[in-house]
Amino acid sequence: MLARDARACHDLRVVRPVLLGALLACVIAAGVSAPTWAASTAPVPANPCQNAFPGAKTHDIGKTTLYNFQESVHHVVCYGFGLNPDSGVSITSDFVCALAAVGIGTTNAETLELYVDGACSAAAIANDPKEPSTYIGIACGWASDILGKLNKAAGILGGLGCALAPEVGSNLGGALESTHELDVAGDILTKGKCLKYSPSHFGSPWLAVACAKDDKGFSNLLRVLGTISVAGSTDAGYTVSLGTHTLPATLRAMKSYFGKPDSMGPSGFKVDPGCTATWSAHAVSATFYHGYGGPPPDVKAGQRPPACDTYYGTLSATLGKGWRTDQGLAVGATAKAVQKLYPDAYPQGSQWALVATPTPWDSTIVVLGANMKNGKVVSFTVAGPESWDE
Repeated sequence: MLARDARACHDLRVVRPVLLGALLACVIAAGVSAPTWAASTAPVPANPCQNAFPGAKTHDIGKTTLYNFQESVHHVVCYGFGLNPDSGVSITSDFVCALAAVGIGTTNAETLELYVDGACSAAAIANDPKEPSTYIGIACGWASDILGKLNKAAGILGGLGCALAPEVGSNLGGALESTHELDVAGDILTKGKCLKYSPSHFGSPWLAVACAKDDKGFSNLLRVLGTISVAGSTDAGYTVSLGTHTLPATLRAMKSYFGKPDSMGPSGFKVDPGCTATWSAHAVSATFYHGYGGPPPDVKAGQRPPACDTYYGTLSATLGKGWRTDQGLAVGATAKAVQKLYPDAYPQGSQWALVATPTPWDSTIVVLGANMKNGKVVSFTVAGPESWDE
């Protein structure tokens, strides 16, 4: 929940809603009529508005209030800034998700946990039989007006389910009589501007201005780089998958999958060294050893393979922030979450063994482990490919 300042309101001519039911923060604005959108449009349920804007903030300078980018987008998509309060629209979570994706940047939003399988996994408001068609038409018309300057507006409206809405593209009473606030909302979503409330400004006190240079936008939202899953049995070995692909079995295959490593060098024993390679953009590092991939074909019997040869096999891989398991455990989760999602897990040093497989030679391999620090998951370790039949 956001920590927001609550000030005593001696003049209630301007009311500004606050996320998640926090106390109302009020701006004293002598002689300025109330922005009716704020007082009449209720926020949507906690999700996705609670999860999509963890860094939303405002900053007061005298009677002027500056909104950071997250809070600016939040006011448009969750409170309907620029929408006629008399339209009777109650904004749904799906609508919030789709419009928020525009503000965040559609390409970036696709990698966020919020959209991968969180509160924003689908948007189809026009297919919801519980929603009246009049509301759908107004909401879609409002979105159409906001996104009208975008060449891909039609595609975004289609994602909102607006293709089935009546009279899409007309205001249907959705826009304010003065379109200034609508233009401000459009500048926030399509141009990355920030909201400013300035009671001394001639005309409307609401403005779209350039965001502060140090505004971090939505960079603090959790990004999903991939999902780890394990399949197999004691008799046949196991298979580790990263997303829809099996964990690459050799250094050469890892390079093909993740690209050129940021760093690569020998590790382990001097007599028979292994190799560790790191791919920072993918939060992946892996250790390779010639015994796992077999010696390169051009190495003569009795010779030691060169360090970091592309034929080296995957011994283990460590996956950092942005990775999670198919059971929903992500980097950053607590030990309590580990035990809830993996009731059979057990601690082993600084690691929780999530999936362990007995071997035919009376040993156990931790196929998937959660590395812990200060009570939280900081990374996952997966064992390289193995099959008892080979």
